Amino acid sequence: MKPNALRFLLSKDPARRACVFPLLRAAIEATPDDRDYVWIREAWKKSRTNAQNATLFGWVYPPLMEHIGLRGEKDRDDLHEYFCGEYFGWTKYRLLDQQKVRPRRTTTTDEDRKRSLLTTAEFADFVDFVIGRAADQGVVIPDPIPEYIRRLEQEGRLR
Repeated sequence: MKPNALRFLLSKDPARRACVFPLLRAAIEATPDDRDYVWIREAWKKSRTNAQNATLFGWVYPPLMEHIGLRGEKDRDDLHEYFCGEYFGWTKYRLLDQQKVRPRRTTTTDEDRKRSLLTTAEFADFVDFVIGRAADQGVVIPDPIPEYIRRLEQEGRLR
């Protein structure tokens, strides 16, 4: 989203929807008349959650990295870039006199390299892809939910 762009969520809940109308009207009335503006309506989709991201980077990648001998943040980022390229496809570009490749998009940027998070469903599909590829390497990634609950119980944080 551009720095001066406004975004309103027009909820399907009638009570919440009614609260947005005065804000929309005020935003339209406060819009400068020095140029033309565009109003874009699009269906809202929930972006991937922080928990999903933490699952990928904190639960899925570590055992795979250990299995293939990778360590540290740089290696993790390289692994993530590799999976983005394998999942979304690769694109070629030139850097000085060398041809290079990079993922067509990542989990946080679109094809134009602009910030664009995957939806929760898209991110879940990506994580499933990574888990499948880990299995191809002989690494079984257990379902994090039962393990997470077990850890919370052990730490006394689940009541």
